[in-house]
Amino acid sequence: SKSSAALDLLVDLEDTYYFLVRVVLYIGLLFATIAINYTSLGLRVLAGSRWGSNAEASAALSAFCIYTAFLALNGITEALVYGVARSGNDVGKIGIVHAVVGGI
Repeated sequence: SKSSAALDLLVDLEDTYYFLVRVVLYIGLLFATIAINYTSLGLRVLAGSRWGSNAEASAALSAFCIYTAFLALNGITEALVYGVARSGNDVGKIGIVHAVVGGI
């Protein structure tokens, strides 16, 4: 029946979303745990010893390595929300809520 097909589609969508979230979080966690230990070396190779020996630059880059995992999670979640919107009106409402929450 029609509702059974819609339910199957919803279950498949949910499974795909959970899989993608797990993959992004695992890759982000792996990247963050490895990369934060090598930021000063990376800065030294890419930008020279002036930046590689700068503790604040290394700390900022380490924080960014962790932040990118959260950005990826946010991007997947936001894409899902916009992807399941049923009409242009829904997208407009989501945009308004996004703007209000972003403005806070």
